[in-house]
Amino acid sequence: GGGGGGDGIEPVPEVLCPCGGCEHAQPGHGFGAASCKRAFSALAEHVTNESARGRQHELGTNFSLAQLVDAGIYPCQVGCCGKYLAIVGSRSSMGAHLANGDQRHKRWGPAEADGGRGGFLRRLRQTAEVGSPAHFFNTVYYHDRPFPGQVAAGLRTYRAQVATRRAQGAPPRPPSAPSPFGVDLDPRAAGLKPRNVSAEVGASGDLGWLDSLSPDVIHSLEAIIARTPDKGSAIEREYYNMIHSGYRRALLDKLTPNVSRGFKFVAIAKTVTLG
Repeated sequence: GGGGGGDGIEPVPEVLCPCGGCEHAQPGHGFGAASCKRAFSALAEHVTNESARGRQHELGTNFSLAQLVDAGIYPCQVGCCGKYLAIVGSRSSMGAHLANGDQRHKRWGPAEADGGRGGFLRRLRQTAEVGSPAHFFNTVYYHDRPFPGQVAAGLRTYRAQVATRRAQGAPPRPPSAPSPFGVDLDPRAAGLKPRNVSAEVGASGDLGWLDSLSPDVIHSLEAIIARTPDKGSAIEREYYNMIHSGYRRALLDKLTPNVSRGFKFVAIAKTVTLG
């Protein structure tokens, strides 16, 4: 577990939620010490659940990809999976999730010439900020069953890297970032595109224009466009993001007279993306 640094020894970082407005972002209210792999999985489950319920925890709004990597978690890149998983350790939850999922998950990954899935996860781990929970775990406890000598060597390496970074006076990551993309070709942004917030259906977006469309028209569109995009096609991610936005809006409006707007948006989205 974590401890004080009064004796000159760096304390073990605490695994905290990257969403600044979350109670689990406060020191002492996180998911445990970064020496415990389960703490990262607990954080990933927390962010998955909170983002699905529309309770802040929005990528690009409440935290950036860089902050997720520092926290040791990352969003699944397959379609509209919606899950966040731990990416720390030689056998990460993300790796298992992709290997044991459906065919879309099993096929996902960069080309072998770029290192494949393993290379992608390795590059993510390497971009974690020095001194972050992910950096601590991957430096000290990377192997599932490390030998005592490996842990001791990892601790020496971690402390030396933190001391060097502190001596360099390198500024820490900002507490929040309006965009998850800081650098072109950043491996943390692989498979993602910058958000166009103005085109998204947020919780406060006006969908009143859908009220003029009768249910009969929507049912007709739904029957005509009752299919999904081809696997791996250029529009697959856009399609599932739009479908997710519509259903999420319907969930938010479920106790209001406007509940049908989200479902109407889904039908329109299918028509727009699939033709």
